[in-house]
Amino acid sequence: MTALGLGDAVELSGFLPSEQLERCMTAATLICQPSEREGYGMLVVEASARGVPVVVVEGVDNAAVELVDEGYNGLIAAARPQALSRALLTIAGDPDKWRARSAEWYVQNRGRLALDTSLAIVSGAIAR
Repeated sequence: MTALGLGDAVELSGFLPSEQLERCMTAATLICQPSEREGYGMLVVEASARGVPVVVVEGVDNAAVELVDEGYNGLIAAARPQALSRALLTIAGDPDKWRARSAEWYVQNRGRLALDTSLAIVSGAIAR
């Protein structure tokens, strides 16, 4: 990070104890997942449960985009640095609005995101 001039702005902390991770996630302005390939998008659910908006990137195999209601609990950016930075700055420009929307999104969607709901869907598919 130092070579890029980001030493004072970015910290790659590695593994964190769960209490510290909870504090960091809850206090975040937003959470960004720049991967084009995400199998489920658990980070979107975890962030939204804390009222934290997300930025994810487009990708054919990125299931996380299915959990983002664009402009509501986050933004979906093209997989290009400029598009990603625009999305990050958009949310950072009005974090209170985005946090409120994200918390509301979670309240409206938590039933379909619950483990019991997922297990029922999988069980039904197996039974068929």
